[in-house]
Amino acid sequence: NGLFKFSLTDDNIQIFKTQADKYIKKNGLYTGTLLKNGCFLLGTDYAGVVILDRSGKLKRVLNKSTGLQSETVNNVYIDQEGVLWIMLNKGFSRVDLNTPVAFFGEKNGLFVLVTTIISFENKIYVGTIQGLYRLDMENELQANKEANYYFEKVHGIYDGCMELSAINNKLYAGVRTGIYEVKDLESHQISEQSDS
Repeated sequence: NGLFKFSLTDDNIQIFKTQADKYIKKNGLYTGTLLKNGCFLLGTDYAGVVILDRSGKLKRVLNKSTGLQSETVNNVYIDQEGVLWIMLNKGFSRVDLNTPVAFFGEKNGLFVLVTTIISFENKIYVGTIQGLYRLDMENELQANKEANYYFEKVHGIYDGCMELSAINNKLYAGVRTGIYEVKDLESHQISEQSDS
């Protein structure tokens, strides 16, 4: 039924609402631990590990798309160096939580050369030689989708996207054919490339 908070001072139990509630309910919660930074690390039955901050905001998901060989988590352990050891149905995985490095590639929808990247309005936009793509991790979990971190194509940009810039709370893409303003998964051209 989700997560709960228990108060030691008055023996009060309250529902703990998080950005991953639907995801956890769908995929089961099996194990968990509290990290030194106060975040909650939760191992699921079918979908890897979810990391939430103390307010319930989603910080990270570790699953097959981020390198786990299995998504059934039997136990988790944090060693003295802060390294996470995840016991799985098929072996175990080691994750350095102090290094926010993750690999994104073909399994995430990126099949061509990546040229530029920007984080804008809690989404990641990636320019490639064949257009612009967007990753909305938070929306995937809110919509009760599997957290596969799949980049979606931004409509209207089909040529090489060489530069991304956020100016006055708007996102712009520098493409071989001109400059485009980007809003979510849509774009419209605001200037054409000149031949001079």
